[in-house]
Amino acid sequence: MSMIDKPTPQSTEVRAGLPAIRRRIGNHGAFKEAMLRGLRSRHRPGLSGLLTSSDEDWTIAFLDSFAGVLDTLSFYNERLINEAYLGTATESFSLQELAALVGYTPTPAVAAEAYMAFIADPTVLETGVAELPAGLGIKSVPEEGELPQTFETVEPLRLKAAWNSIHPVTVWPQSLSRAQAGFYADPSQINLRVGDMVAFQDAGGALLGVTSNLPVLRPVSKIVKQANSLAWIETTAGGAITPVPGLSDIERVEATEADTLSAGSIDALTADLDAKQWPRPEVLEATEALGLAPADLAATLAATPRNGDSLTPVVFREKCKFFGHNYVSRPKIKSDANDDLILYDLPATYQPTVLSAQRYALVDEAMQEAEKPSGVYPNQLFSVFLDRKYDSLVAGSLIVIRGRQSIWSNEAYAYVNTEVVERWSIVESVETVSIEAYGLSGEVTKLRIPVFWGGNAVYNMLIRSAELFIAAEPVPLPDLPLVDPIGGDAILLDRPDFDFAPGQSVFVSGERVDLPGVSASERATIAEVWANGTTLRLTFAVPLTHSYLRPTVTLTGNVARATHGEAKHEILGSGDAKVPFQRFRLKTGPLTYVSAETETGRAAELEVRVDGVRWHEVSALDQAGPNDRVYTVTTREDGSSEVMFGGAGMGAVLPTGENNVEAFFRVGAGAAGRLKAEQLTLLVSKPRSLKGVRNPLAPSGGASFAGMEEIRSNATKGMETLGRIVSLNDYQTFAAAFAGITKAKASWSWVGEDQHVFLTVAGEDEAPLDPEDAVLTNLAAAIAAQSTPGSGATLRPARVARFTLSARLLIDPDYRATGGSADPVLNAARVALRAAYAYGARQIGQPVRASDVITLLQAVAGVLAVDLDALHRTDRAVGLNPILRASVPRSGVQGDLLGAEILLLSADPVALEAI
Repeated sequence: MSMIDKPTPQSTEVRAGLPAIRRRIGNHGAFKEAMLRGLRSRHRPGLSGLLTSSDEDWTIAFLDSFAGVLDTLSFYNERLINEAYLGTATESFSLQELAALVGYTPTPAVAAEAYMAFIADPTVLETGVAELPAGLGIKSVPEEGELPQTFETVEPLRLKAAWNSIHPVTVWPQSLSRAQAGFYADPSQINLRVGDMVAFQDAGGALLGVTSNLPVLRPVSKIVKQANSLAWIETTAGGAITPVPGLSDIERVEATEADTLSAGSIDALTADLDAKQWPRPEVLEATEALGLAPADLAATLAATPRNGDSLTPVVFREKCKFFGHNYVSRPKIKSDANDDLILYDLPATYQPTVLSAQRYALVDEAMQEAEKPSGVYPNQLFSVFLDRKYDSLVAGSLIVIRGRQSIWSNEAYAYVNTEVVERWSIVESVETVSIEAYGLSGEVTKLRIPVFWGGNAVYNMLIRSAELFIAAEPVPLPDLPLVDPIGGDAILLDRPDFDFAPGQSVFVSGERVDLPGVSASERATIAEVWANGTTLRLTFAVPLTHSYLRPTVTLTGNVARATHGEAKHEILGSGDAKVPFQRFRLKTGPLTYVSAETETGRAAELEVRVDGVRWHEVSALDQAGPNDRVYTVTTREDGSSEVMFGGAGMGAVLPTGENNVEAFFRVGAGAAGRLKAEQLTLLVSKPRSLKGVRNPLAPSGGASFAGMEEIRSNATKGMETLGRIVSLNDYQTFAAAFAGITKAKASWSWVGEDQHVFLTVAGEDEAPLDPEDAVLTNLAAAIAAQSTPGSGATLRPARVARFTLSARLLIDPDYRATGGSADPVLNAARVALRAAYAYGARQIGQPVRASDVITLLQAVAGVLAVDLDALHRTDRAVGLNPILRASVPRSGVQGDLLGAEILLLSADPVALEAI
């Protein structure tokens, strides 16, 4: 005979891994049935006469009501048992109290932080650096569905008008030398043609070529247009094009410890600065020794020409001949008594010449032969006559003569012709005269010129071959664009500015090299400042993330850190020395918490004063002595904050007073502070020296109040590390529990020749954390304080990688849509994929398996079969891969270590098709 199972008690056995504990031994129906069976039991003969089972009977009604009581008791008993365990509790209060047993405090809402770029008013702040205290308020321009958010600066702002827009070195002057085969010119500034004659003029005004016995003039042999709208003017046929300058041509070598910056004179100081790179402290010491303001030195260096020793090209626009160049006969030419030298006729065996300076000058016929000059004097002037009138010639004009000279040969006893020579000079005076000679007459231009041309005497120049080049026009040398992109850990500014200081933040903005047409901004922290000739070199603590096109880059230097929150002041209440553990709740909230170098990674922006004396926050009162002025702060589920003071020997009791407890704090935190770039643009109060403000980058951080799942997962992590970091898992656990960090992965990695712990971390959303973000810097400091000295840990933000897929689904006909509407099964499948492969559901380094995708799609209601056609990363070739792996920490292309990846589903539509 088999036994009949009793309705109660039911089994309470629980399988491992279930989300809830089963402890109900029965429900209303089971309890009522069990009691009804008891009425009919043979062990109760006294009730054998009770034959009714109707609910209208008082006895049955009583049992029914008692079954309800048992049902209620069993329900709440089960709920209480579930609430007693961290893994099964469903009430926020239960989770908070359970977490408190192990010393865990749920993470309150943490304020987002942003680095603000302020715009100084140059009409108010003309020169120098002004400093504005912390507390500048900035409001956001809300988008649809948002409320304005307030941020306040938390550090002093160093403000300078010149820092509104700072430019790197984008161009560099040409340094032209005689050895070069040509030069660059801007066709829009000057018109040059092939065949134009060009000379090169030094800083003193002299044309090169005479003293070195080289030609003065060079013909333009070729004009080659360049991609930068300039043209290469070739003056030496077949010569190589001079490359545009690069950073290596501009940067000086760094001064060593053995080098000393001269402070004897300003000239010596500037000479040393031009020779090498010098660190800012040494420059400031030298200026102080000279009694020179750093700003004055910067202005002097900025005004110093960068190509002082460069030659200047000069193009001669006209070419003219001398009077008589086309003569037929050789008539005698009478001299002009007022002329030191005129054109004259030699015997028939001689050739007609111009400017006979070494022989003799014809003078007035009345002058005796003994009075004729026998030599040439340095200041002697001669007159020459051109073949016509030239309006472009004026006193002071630069001219070049070219032709053959005739010199006396003792061997031949005659004048012989030499090679073509070129000489240059400056016209002393110009006049228009009428002359007759060589059987010719006409109105001509008369020039008075020195005997010595460019340091050499011009004599016996053959008139038929002689040419005079006039109408000299300087060719402006355009600056050459630098082609080097801006990136790495250093940048050269176009002018020195010794007000820049290490630790100062700047924004670097420009068009990315790898993404044409895409502009980006990033913040960099100055590590060192170097004087580099007439430029300034900034080195950054962390290399720039991107490379930028040099002409598009702009730096902004008026930068200060701001955090979400608005300053408040409240009177909390009155102290009573007879009441221990007094509590006061802040009337406004949420209280602003910011990232800090603490074990939890956060600190409250709260200052409590009692009778004007500041008290200090502690994590627990039992750690304080009876006279310690301390308090604790507790964040409630509704986001409000409560301050509790000491008593019973655990912290000092509040002294009695009327409204003597006051709080200075800031309110505003959480996800509302995660705004967009360029959204914080309104100054709450506008000092005269400020013109505007903006946030080039979106605020980072902004963690919300810890949800139930976060409490459940993080409450025991403090017990795992026990306040110290030793194992690889300790690093990962500690980082994941840090405020502002939601995901962490620790691994071993080689950094140079050393093996380090490598931590990849991520925040609340998929936006990568800034390497210089306060969350990462504070986490690094907290790890260093908790870990073994010298162990070393490298932190990097996680990188997001995308994947996509395509599949065909066999759908149950009963689930197919009708009327041409979208297939609900396919939509449900897409929703399931989005949820499973969203940021919140993924871990750093977690792979994506084809089997998991098929299982997920197969579980969607209405899907009978799945044909997965493609599964691949968006940065790889299309194909069906059995597994997609997230990259582990690896060395970057520039030797820097990159964090691990989080594989997320692409934002593009998922290609699903019904079959």
